[in-house]
Amino acid sequence: MNWPPTSPSSTVLVGLRNRLRASKRPRRLFEDTVSVAKSSGIVTSKTRVFDSTALYDSVAT
Repeated sequence: MNWPPTSPSSTVLVGLRNRLRASKRPRRLFEDTVSVAKSSGIVTSKTRVFDSTALYDSVAT
């Protein structure tokens, strides 16, 4: 398979982000990622907020 050497247009990512923001669950990517990380034991349920970003404690290293 020959893939084009260029990356997708930035407008594609903007469009996807806008559609996600307008949906019924705009935080679903974050929530689903945290759910998988919790179920696999990577993070626990502790939450901290730093600079308006939620950080999860006890990240397994």
